[in-house]
Amino acid sequence: MIRRPPRSTLSRVRRQRQMCIRDSTNIGLHNQWRRSAEVKITLYDSDGAPIASQTRDIWPQHTMQLNRPFFKLGGRNDIEAGYAVIEVVSGQDIYAYASVIDNHTGDPTSIPMKTGTGHQRQWIAAVVHGEGAYESLWRSDVCLLNLSENPISAGVAVHSESGDGSLTVDLAGGEQILIADIVAAVGLTGSGAVEITTQSPVFVASRTYNSSEGGTYGLFFDGIPLSKTATENTTIWLPQLRQDAAYRTNIGLVNTSDEEARTAGRELQDMLNSWWTQQVHEQFGLHSVLELEFETHFKRFLMPTVRGSDKGSKKRYAGVVAGRDGDQL
Repeated sequence: MIRRPPRSTLSRVRRQRQMCIRDSTNIGLHNQWRRSAEVKITLYDSDGAPIASQTRDIWPQHTMQLNRPFFKLGGRNDIEAGYAVIEVVSGQDIYAYASVIDNHTGDPTSIPMKTGTGHQRQWIAAVVHGEGAYESLWRSDVCLLNLSENPISAGVAVHSESGDGSLTVDLAGGEQILIADIVAAVGLTGSGAVEITTQSPVFVASRTYNSSEGGTYGLFFDGIPLSKTATENTTIWLPQLRQDAAYRTNIGLVNTSDEEARTAGRELQDMLNSWWTQQVHEQFGLHSVLELEFETHFKRFLMPTVRGSDKGSKKRYAGVVAGRDGDQL
């Protein structure tokens, strides 16, 4: 079922932050080049309205960090879903990052930089709405940023252990939307993954956090396009893991392909060919050389009818298939 989230879902976190400002943001810039570089940092609120802008020089092979820029540059202490745009005016080999600090506990979460134009189809590997060890209460928020000046609609589908659910959200040009507790927002519980599809490229991110009294701001999960996923004969590395009395490690894997549907198609191909060969042999005593071949899995398929008839035309059809960077017609 596809539905739109209630307004309370989209604004819930905003109201909480206005009542209790407990998080702050820092932005870091590293110049890996052997010459000085110049960058322009512009801060925006969730509606895409600029808050403040500043141009800074970065020494060669040095890191510069702006602490609490929303407050120090823009005088704002009520931003729960802002974003920053960094333009390299001169220089090269610049790396940017951000950290959101929980002012109550001092725990940070890091936000890696995003470049390019975004993607039309991407996944968030892990989202949750449920209880965990040591009385923890786990929740996940999903954030979508529209890079274009035009309004778009986004389909957000949660594939959970308790079932599938989806909703659609509308984003104005340059707008960033935060969907609080995404699993519950589509009427589900438990853990799973999120698939986001849009007509034009967007940036997608999320955070998963412990919402209990002792919880912190949480863990950042980036939106991953299919072009960045691993395929057959690829080795994946997960460094710096820890399991001891103070910390524990979890490892998650998500399959974003439609291989299950393609496997079913190939099984159907073999079954029909076997059935047809047997029928031709039993009825006519002949060996059939005619074979059906599975070729493409269409996520959506349209076949127009022949004029004046309710039968389809096999010569004219259109379909949508899953591509590495999004759905393709």
